[in-house]
Amino acid sequence: MFKWFKRKKSILQNLDFEDIKGFEMFQNPDSLQYVNKDESKVIYFSALSVSGGDVFSIDSYVGKPTIIEYASGWQLKGAKKFGNQILICVISVSKKDDVEWAKIFFDSITSR
Repeated sequence: MFKWFKRKKSILQNLDFEDIKGFEMFQNPDSLQYVNKDESKVIYFSALSVSGGDVFSIDSYVGKPTIIEYASGWQLKGAKKFGNQILICVISVSKKDDVEWAKIFFDSITSR
């Protein structure tokens, strides 16, 4: 019906973070997850490809990430725009000291 969003087959195809040291990758049909050994850090990625006319602005989906505190830790939620693709990223950490690491990691995501 609506063809504004299409899932990309390889969401890491044009991004520079394919090998994240100390993390195991889990590939799901529409997302990727990276989990460190003690499961104190989890990185979730999903991507949408946007096509169509001027129906909406892709820029409204990106910006500075938000950080939310939960009983079990913190989550950084953010999105980045690469061409007609929106990369969704959620980084969950269980230690407050790792919130800064999550910010740095998110900021380091770039396209090739």
